Amino acid sequence: MKRIAPTLLALLLLSAPVAPVLAQPAIGTEQADSATRLLLAEIQARYGDALGEGELRLRLKDPVTRPVTGVEQMNFDPATRRFAAMLRSKMGEQEVRFRVDGEVWMEILVPVPTRRISAGEVIAAGDLTLIPMRSDQVSGRTLTSAQSMVGMEVKRLLSPGRPVQASSISQPVIIQRNKPVTVEFRQGPLLVTARGRALADAGLGDLVRVQNLDSNRTVTATVTGPGTVSAAD
Repeated sequence: MKRIAPTLLALLLLSAPVAPVLAQPAIGTEQADSATRLLLAEIQARYGDALGEGELRLRLKDPVTRPVTGVEQMNFDPATRRFAAMLRSKMGEQEVRFRVDGEVWMEILVPVPTRRISAGEVIAAGDLTLIPMRSDQVSGRTLTSAQSMVGMEVKRLLSPGRPVQASSISQPVIIQRNKPVTVEFRQGPLLVTARGRALADAGLGDLVRVQNLDSNRTVTATVTGPGTVSAAD
């Protein structure tokens, strides 16, 4: 047998046609999607009112690799958010049933800072973005409305990507302690004003203790604007 020189062999290999590599679809992707859609619809129809607000999400314990045509039975525990269901499938002319297990949760969009925001800064719309979070992992103190956060003053450092607690922000201070204020007393159409001195810092809409410099009385008033408070006589 004649030996082929290494250089000639390399040229032959380079000139040989290369068979195309075809991308193979993920096994069971279509089946898993159909199972998920059917299960989500069934859980939403049966237990939607008890699940709370948000987008319903589902995770199966084991992947589904066969076509699914319907949901036969459903057992759901609202406390653990786990479920077991019997799914119906058709294999050729034969109809079979099999069990699946999984968990569901509600997902909501939560505003988080896009940057590091220091104490004393006022939050702008561009400082926030929305991220999806499981509703059962969002505490009652977490702020979930970006609109309510815009224009608020930061009380302690906010980190990017982390939810904001209600105690971390407040209305910007427009009444400063020991600074003069105008105290308004309204009685129907009658408006009476007096000179006052704020006894604490306060923001718009806050209640603040104010000393009436005309009568030397201390009253509780509502901040209505910069340097202005409204009190009941």
